[in-house]
Amino acid sequence: MLLRLFSKKEGLLITSFVLEAFIASFYVVITRSLTPIFLISVGLNINDLLMLNIVAYIFALILAYVLYKYGEFLKSNVKFKLLLVHGLERIFWGIIPLAVILSPIALYIDYIIAVALTIPTSIFINIIFFTEFNDRDLRRLLTRRGALGAVSNVIGQVAIVIVLASMVDPSKYLYLYLVAMFIGFVSTLLLIPAPIPSKIIERRKEIVIEEVSVKVVNVFLFLTALLASGAILGVVWAPYLMKTLKAPDYLAATLGLIQTVATIGSSIFWGGKPYKVYKYAIFLNSIIPISIALTFRAEIHLAIAAIYAFAYTGSNFLASFIYGELSKSIEIIKTPTMLVAANSLAQVFGLSIAYMMGQNTMYMFLTAATLSIIASLIALITIPEIAIPPERYVRAYSRILYRSSLSSYNFTMFTLKSTAILTIKLLGLSFIFLILYIIYRTLYYIIMIAS
Repeated sequence: MLLRLFSKKEGLLITSFVLEAFIASFYVVITRSLTPIFLISVGLNINDLLMLNIVAYIFALILAYVLYKYGEFLKSNVKFKLLLVHGLERIFWGIIPLAVILSPIALYIDYIIAVALTIPTSIFINIIFFTEFNDRDLRRLLTRRGALGAVSNVIGQVAIVIVLASMVDPSKYLYLYLVAMFIGFVSTLLLIPAPIPSKIIERRKEIVIEEVSVKVVNVFLFLTALLASGAILGVVWAPYLMKTLKAPDYLAATLGLIQTVATIGSSIFWGGKPYKVYKYAIFLNSIIPISIALTFRAEIHLAIAAIYAFAYTGSNFLASFIYGELSKSIEIIKTPTMLVAANSLAQVFGLSIAYMMGQNTMYMFLTAATLSIIASLIALITIPEIAIPPERYVRAYSRILYRSSLSSYNFTMFTLKSTAILTIKLLGLSFIFLILYIIYRTLYYIIMIAS
């Protein structure tokens, strides 16, 4: 059976990417989980950390837009480009301690590049998934990647705790980053023998159907609101336990472990479920922020964390599966890029809110709750696969949301473009006046000297 699996291209591709997720998740959890701890240990405060992430994700969002605009770049030499950005991403995350030693500017540059490189890596992987697998194989692949990735996350989190607790010297951070980087390279090497196509060939020409475009945009809005709510909870939840509820630090640290363990089972559960079942994940997501704010016993938060991971995984799977289906009907670059851009936009939005609100925990929970409710309403009213109203109302609501969001986007882009052009003109005019002033002063001094 195993030999027969490896003899098939799809089987080998699934196996390669499942193993890649298992190995890469160890590298990801160490670098992403360790970076805030490390940067705070070297002198950054929470606001510095938030601003660093906001700037990095703004650059990532700009890169996603550029790749979306010039999508033809993503269709050729796919395997080479994937391996290149896959490896470079690991290098820039791995050398963060060295960048800190050099200078604050080196840290900013390195961190921005590290975050930005996750964009092309994720886009290439999603393009391969959406073009090389049918809906059934895509579900099977994402389910296995999610489950094994969560197992690797647990191993990585345990490794962080053991190393940080057993070593006192600051070099422990450098050791962890280097180990993570080299293990990350192993996941890159696993993709070398994978039968990844060198060129993306559209299986179906672009079909100009408004319903498809409507669904793409509405799923994007749903996913952005959902992830933005999650970004805010990621900033406020643990400090709320420790500062407001006076919970011990180990209990706050256990939140992440509980969510990771719950993701293993929830990935397997949601992978084979029909779309209608996903509405329960959407509903659970909408009540989590309020449940956190209104629960005053710290131990109960561990149960809430498990439920949150269960619902959050299902909601993310819903977006990925729908985009996987839609990629067969539109230009292949659109859905993978929007899937990745939603995360960057959500991080910028969520972290900016956290930065502006400072230490106001209740306002942050209220904002997270509002965003999660908005995400749920978008999903349950405009996405046909899980919508509650009759189909004719769903079509009307989805078109209203689509046209409103499109108008807002066009107005925003027009305003930004006009502002940018005006700024460039003013800078150019100022530069011309500066040159004229320098020429005038030079001529003045020449005349004074000559006379």
